[in-house]
Amino acid sequence: MSVHIKRRGISISLEEYLTTILKQGGNNKWIKFGDIAKNLGTTQASVTEAMQKLAKDGYIYYFPYRGVRLTDKGNELASSIVEKERVIKNLLINIGIDERESEDLACILEHKISDDAINKLKEFFNKCLSEKNF
Repeated sequence: MSVHIKRRGISISLEEYLTTILKQGGNNKWIKFGDIAKNLGTTQASVTEAMQKLAKDGYIYYFPYRGVRLTDKGNELASSIVEKERVIKNLLINIGIDERESEDLACILEHKISDDAINKLKEFFNKCLSEKNF
């Protein structure tokens, strides 16, 4: 069974663009399309198309030849996805999965897991740490 949790009607691909912008500092500076394309291993044409969609939906400020920045809405969503990735990665590392594989798995799972599920994982993880069962 395939489960996909949609966030505000945005695709996983567009979520990746948002998190890339955030990780490059796009919550407080302008990010160039070429930097996004290089980071994601895609073309500038693909980046332009994605940026137009994200701007239309209010996730980014988009200025051709200048770059993009996250709006408050975009920053909020990207930050929540990055936080999910961090929690999942740390949990996987703590149960003995190597860092590189944990990073790869977290990148996949961050798009599939609900806010409620991630909160329950955090609670469980923190309980285990406090009880020194990990």
